[in-house]
Amino acid sequence: MAAAVVLVAPVGMGLLVRADASRLVDEADSLHADGNCAGAIAALDELDPPHRRESKYLGVNFVQGFPEEAFPLLAKALDENPEESQSVRGLMEAYLERFSAENARYGESNIEEGYCMTRDEHLDLLDGGWTQPELAEPIARTADLRDEWLLACADETAGAEPLAMESTELGSMAGLESFIDVEPLKDARALYDEYLEEYGDEPSAKQAGQSRDQIVRVLDHVRKDAERSARHECARDKAVVRADRPADGSDHGACSDGRCQVWVEEGEVLTFGGPGGPYEILLASVEDGSADMSLGGMLYSYANTSGSISMGDSYATWSSEPRGELTLNGEVAVGVDGVRGGRATLSVWRVG
Repeated sequence: MAAAVVLVAPVGMGLLVRADASRLVDEADSLHADGNCAGAIAALDELDPPHRRESKYLGVNFVQGFPEEAFPLLAKALDENPEESQSVRGLMEAYLERFSAENARYGESNIEEGYCMTRDEHLDLLDGGWTQPELAEPIARTADLRDEWLLACADETAGAEPLAMESTELGSMAGLESFIDVEPLKDARALYDEYLEEYGDEPSAKQAGQSRDQIVRVLDHVRKDAERSARHECARDKAVVRADRPADGSDHGACSDGRCQVWVEEGEVLTFGGPGGPYEILLASVEDGSADMSLGGMLYSYANTSGSISMGDSYATWSSEPRGELTLNGEVAVGVDGVRGGRATLSVWRVG
């Protein structure tokens, strides 16, 4: 959506084009409709347009709209009042300062400036087919800023956080797809590709290429993480389905390497190995479809996806229904596959 534009026609048909906050325009419109010209003029004065004439306005008439609506009105006014040529040219040049290279400098502190919106407005002006030189020539002189606004739009679309991520940080994160919106990153990648294709010789192309490559790395990590999550969910589904006939039955020794699926009777301790281990789980009780377990062994961290963890000075307990998972030391995980008849079926696997 383009920025709103106001056309103001003072005495002598001097024309002012100004990007506007619609509140002020609505206020002036209301005052003007009530016959309060002085109030309307005061409201418009708050717009503080560049190079505004200091002479008093004896009458005010304005139209609020968007550039595609406003600039044709300027063109019509020029046709009817050719003596205003220089005035209109000067005001157009002042208005077009919004598309300057300086204003196209994206920065984390001004992320809300709307670079892509301004870029769309700029492209619309460049493609407007203006015939009056007072409009066409100032607009044409901004054509070499296309690359500036394309790059600013790409940076804005990507956002600051993904571009600042280190590869090591990406590699250590799990569940990336749960907190990164990949659609803007895909859009940003396409914008960077467009920039590099059309403006690969520009000095900023190196930085654009680095930003594009970082987005590709983020998207690749998100994709791989999503694939891992999908494979894991599939494996958990299969484990839950065969909870009544676990792969290792009651052979707890199969868990020595940190990979097994076994029955554990109420009151039994399951000892299992794996990185950071050994680990112990005491199946304290089974009731109402839930297993209550006490944790032991070489433990220093826990992370559960469901159920509840209670920790004291010298103990930790975990209560979970089927499909609950618990990660120990960030290395080995335990899942409750089923709970029935005084025993639980537990799966153990290595993380990563």
